Amino acid sequence: MAVGIIGDPFTFQTLFVDSAGIPVTVANAAITIFRFNPAGSRVVLVAAAAMTSVVTEVGRYTYLYEIPDTMTAGWMLYGTMTATDPGSGDILRDETAVELLLETTVTGGGLVANFVQGG
Repeated sequence: MAVGIIGDPFTFQTLFVDSAGIPVTVANAAITIFRFNPAGSRVVLVAAAAMTSVVTEVGRYTYLYEIPDTMTAGWMLYGTMTATDPGSGDILRDETAVELLLETTVTGGGLVANFVQGG
């Protein structure tokens, strides 16, 4: 699980790989960002936005999201990232969960380590 600071940008990222686990340049890389309200209903914040390819790493895609000041500490955001493997036509899917915190509650200068495959 990742941590996001309310009012700051957060970069969603994924590494798309084919069925053999090899990073692949995909078609139609997109992200949907959502949260759940207290009633358990899904609230979509970003719907099927295009992701950006990282030029220096095949298969890596990112999306920069500015976490609104209106969010509440302790809420969770979810980013569902999808794409099409051009070789097989398979739909590739990944999801990242982000716990929201206020900057004042982060200790140690706010540095958070997230480990990603291939990085």
